[in-house]
Amino acid sequence: MSQIHKLFLSEDYRKDLTIAFGVEWNEITDGQQTLVTQLVFRLYQILIFEVEKQIKKSETEPIEFNVVEMNGVGLVKVCYVGAWAVRICLNEGRKYAMANKNSETNNMRERLEREMLDLLENNIIFFMLLEEE
Repeated sequence: MSQIHKLFLSEDYRKDLTIAFGVEWNEITDGQQTLVTQLVFRLYQILIFEVEKQIKKSETEPIEFNVVEMNGVGLVKVCYVGAWAVRICLNEGRKYAMANKNSETNNMRERLEREMLDLLENNIIFFMLLEEE
């Protein structure tokens, strides 16, 4: 159950509603409940917007570094992350190809061919050239 759903079912919510409208819970109308629900959702949106602004302010610029100057532990980490990223790209490309392999439209066939070539050239062939150096 979501947190917002729990809020709407809580005793605190009911108590706050009865205090705000100055009536008992069984006298609260559907219109009043709708008004408060919309107010809660709007406040939640404002809160999320403000948190997002704070997160965007705290983002830092990427740190540039020379891989050649890294020690062995750093190189292993870079290789691991790189291999993980390549694997994700290849898996996504494979899924796309399998999902569209029977397509008969020329646009889809051309796009599939172009994306598969791009995937091979940018990932597999590039790493083979790096190993040769």
